[in-house]
Amino acid sequence: MDKKYVYLLHFFVQVLVLLLFLCVKDHLSSLLYPQERSLQTDTDLCSDLLLALVDSADWLLVFQPNERGVYQPIAMVTSDELNRLMPWAFYSLLLQQSAELLRRAACCPGFLHTSVLCYVALLQLFLEGDALTPAGQPDQMEPFRILSHAKQFLLRVIPQTPPTALSSSRLRQLESQCADLDREVASALSVHLDPHSLSPEMDFL
Repeated sequence: MDKKYVYLLHFFVQVLVLLLFLCVKDHLSSLLYPQERSLQTDTDLCSDLLLALVDSADWLLVFQPNERGVYQPIAMVTSDELNRLMPWAFYSLLLQQSAELLRRAACCPGFLHTSVLCYVALLQLFLEGDALTPAGQPDQMEPFRILSHAKQFLLRVIPQTPPTALSSSRLRQLESQCADLDREVASALSVHLDPHSLSPEMDFL
């Protein structure tokens, strides 16, 4: 493939990721201040960008404030509150997507790692009472409902993920982070992704 074409493609992806980042911020603002913004409009924009980016791992960096790489400068001008609520945005957006888009997302390198980290952070937000939805939002945007559906989603994705998708160190890290907050998710990670515990007779779901 021509180097110029590769460069342009990479630049195009970066532009789309930056646009997604800005749209996700608007989506969060819609959740926090429903009287000021149109949630459906902001969600539709995010969905269109996700559809264009879902096969590239770069879009996952939007939801990882500490691992944004080339996208870090724009994160630095984002409020701490919005950065902290990115896991909420991740699942509130993801759970509204089509089955086909979710299937493609699950095949994206780093998807499971990001999904588990966002779930753990979302659970912590919920336990701390920091993800409360203002009155007037649709029922599907309620934090407990998003949290419940996020867990169900994870428990479906984990068995479909090949053990090679995570290094041993990352798997141990995720298991450790889940252990005290959600033993069921930690157990699913161990059963399905630890090559030392895999067994044909064990089916978590």
